[in-house]
Amino acid sequence: MVVDVPPRLRPPATVTGARPDAQPITIPGTVRFRLVVDTAGAAIPCSIRLVSTSDSTLVAPARTILLAAQFHPGRKGGRPVPTLIQEAISARAW
Repeated sequence: MVVDVPPRLRPPATVTGARPDAQPITIPGTVRFRLVVDTAGAAIPCSIRLVSTSDSTLVAPARTILLAAQFHPGRKGGRPVPTLIQEAISARAW
């Protein structure tokens, strides 16, 4: 579905405390996911698919951050609609 307004991350775009092991990330990199954002602005967990990563050790913490993030939902005709997007999570933000 083509939307009038695509979903976008609500500020802040970084999520603190999302990493359960609390170890600092020292590997720079980016993880890209494809997912559906629902009408409330949340990522639908079963829709999250890995598109690419610069390092496989970044995938699990990036997914945790993505699940904790809130989006402004996509809109079609002024109404919120579920929308398929791609989102990149950068390790620099952790």
